[in-house]
Amino acid sequence: MNWFERHLNWTWILSIILGLIIMFSFEEIAKPNYYDNTYSFAEFISVPFIIVWGLCFSIWYLRKKKLPLWFLMLLFFVPAFPPLGIWLFLRLPNRNLLVNEKTCEK
Repeated sequence: MNWFERHLNWTWILSIILGLIIMFSFEEIAKPNYYDNTYSFAEFISVPFIIVWGLCFSIWYLRKKKLPLWFLMLLFFVPAFPPLGIWLFLRLPNRNLLVNEKTCEK
């Protein structure tokens, strides 16, 4: 088990931060003109990019914890206070470790 699998919460948080850095840097590099009020191609690409990036890492996160994908709804269906959904998502139990502890006891 490598560092990323042992520290799943940190891996998920760092992947979201990395995705945001990539999104903002791509948006700044590809911005054609600061004084133009039109949207550039980068601005149309950056939002779907971070959504797909976050979904991919969230699915990987849930698969490593051996949890169903229904828990993705915690991220999207707590609209009143989004940090609560993220906090609940990170507090999910790691069933992989629970299974390993039970098999080691026998």
